[in-house]
Amino acid sequence: MAWFGNSRQSIEALVEAHYASLYRYAYRLSGTSQSAEDLTQETFCQAQNKLHQLREPNRAKAWLFTILRNAYLHKLRTAKLEKQVPLDEIAELPERAGDSLPEVDSAQLQIALNQLPEMFRT
Repeated sequence: MAWFGNSRQSIEALVEAHYASLYRYAYRLSGTSQSAEDLTQETFCQAQNKLHQLREPNRAKAWLFTILRNAYLHKLRTAKLEKQVPLDEIAELPERAGDSLPEVDSAQLQIALNQLPEMFRT
């Protein structure tokens, strides 16, 4: 296969040769078909931009898998930083507890603490 002729032809050849295996790998990583499709597409977009970095055409598959893995890890890091919660998953806020705590009888508290084993008392 000619990888270096024309950039468009090279990417088309890479997609044709490796799409299915990259998609399966992306699906195993992400667990959803939508995420797998996104990761696979992102992989080929990055590959097109970095095609000049592919020095050995016979290592194209490993190169693409590395790009995909890095894209997946980047998405994980970004998701951890964002921590967004969809609005439909937000429940009603609980009623606010009163401003003051109930009175505690310090003598009863001490008796209860004395009955605990030393490890828990400490």
